[in-house]
Amino acid sequence: MLRVTGATIAVLLALLSSTEASCPAELFRITRSTNRNVVVYELGERAATARWPTVRASWILVENGGRRQDLNFLERSRAYGFDVVDGPDGLKVTLKADRWGEILVREHDGCLRAFRRIQGREALLERIHIEASGGLLPSVKWLDVFGTDPRTGEALREHIVP
Repeated sequence: MLRVTGATIAVLLALLSSTEASCPAELFRITRSTNRNVVVYELGERAATARWPTVRASWILVENGGRRQDLNFLERSRAYGFDVVDGPDGLKVTLKADRWGEILVREHDGCLRAFRRIQGREALLERIHIEASGGLLPSVKWLDVFGTDPRTGEALREHIVP
């Protein structure tokens, strides 16, 4: 007969909560040439009836003490916005500024992670850097996409000119 004590339950609960806490909310980030501020894409809440959590994007205003700020309407609808489609194995995320690069959010090592093809290989997406022209309505000159091969750990980078 298995004897379960309060201490055993406490240890099991601690293990379960540490597993959840070890999964990062951040999926990937976008850096830009125009300043040091960063757009971060993260997992949001999961509704009780939803299969997958939501995805949200916000600014980390590095040049303003690191405070967070929501994207404005123009940023959501054009530059940093995204569309999400639920699938059986995860989420398909398409960035408005990178329509040719599909991002899949699915389980990897017990956590939801962002995957994207980099150099023709499946990779864990870490960061997209945008080189933009200046002006009131900047345009994208090129993108560098950074990630890691999930099998080998090799760092991957791809340079994309729209």
